[in-house]
Amino acid sequence: MTFVTSRHILDTVIHKAAQPPWGTYHEQRGLGLSRNTAHAIAALVEGLSKDSFGRVIEPNEQIAEKTPPLDHEDGMVYGLCRLLSGMDSRFHVWCVTFDHDFIDHAKTFERAHCIRVVPPGEFVSHHQKQMVAAMRSASRALGMTS
Repeated sequence: MTFVTSRHILDTVIHKAAQPPWGTYHEQRGLGLSRNTAHAIAALVEGLSKDSFGRVIEPNEQIAEKTPPLDHEDGMVYGLCRLLSGMDSRFHVWCVTFDHDFIDHAKTFERAHCIRVVPPGEFVSHHQKQMVAAMRSASRALGMTS
């Protein structure tokens, strides 16, 4: 599995990690971490991308898409997904989010068949099933029984 992110997402991670945890609205609340810790989290995400043979998409490579119905932030994420899905027809693009409005809107988009916008639990469950199936197949190929 290759992990790709964008500079916009990394900047958002830093902002939300360092943003104070209090605020009138949900969008105004972050984790309240130090700037150094916030940057370390973004560096971890960037490192995961590079270690998995992915990369960081820079701002000049993408635009916000589907705004409206998506807001600018979700539009930037979806724009990255569309960019990736157009690079190679063999790519399976997953966008993992807790944002149920984003998930619902994405089901109506023209590339819904090649860009899967899902909650974290569905992503993990799908890949766990794939791993179990692969292990069973390998066991059968090696003549092992389960």
